[in-house]
Amino acid sequence: MSCGRLSIARRSRATPRIGNNRLRWVRDFADSKAGGNATLDVARAALEMAGIDTLGLDKQDRSYLETLIRVFGGGPAGVEAIAHTMNLSTDTLSDEVEPFLLRSELVIRSPRGRIATAKAYEHLKLPPPANGLEGQKVLF
Repeated sequence: MSCGRLSIARRSRATPRIGNNRLRWVRDFADSKAGGNATLDVARAALEMAGIDTLGLDKQDRSYLETLIRVFGGGPAGVEAIAHTMNLSTDTLSDEVEPFLLRSELVIRSPRGRIATAKAYEHLKLPPPANGLEGQKVLF
C-alpha cells in the first residue's frame, strides 16, 4: 500500500481528512478491482475514476477554474460572482475551494478580484488570453 500512499499524498491537498477519504477510496477500489493490492497504478486508476487529477484537483476545483477562465476571461472576478455563476455558496468557494487553488498558485487574489494564473491555463490545457493574464488591454 506504500506505493499508493505516495500518489494519494500528492493529491490530498495536505489535508488529513481529504487524504484519509482518498485513501479509503483507493483501498475500496483495490478491494473490488485489484484483489486488494493497492499498487501505484491501482491508486492512479482509483483517483482517475474519482476525478482527481495529478495536481489533486477534483471536479469542483476544475469547474471553478473553468468558470473563472471561460465566463470571466481569466479574471479579475469577485468570489460572489463566481459563486453565483457556479450556483454554489460563496462560503463553499472561499472556505473549501479557493485555499487549495491559492496555495497551488492556480489563482491569485488581487484587490479587483480573483485571477487565473498561467499555471491554471497550462494545467487545463487552455491557451492564455491574447491580451495578457491580467485581463487588461495593452495601450501601446
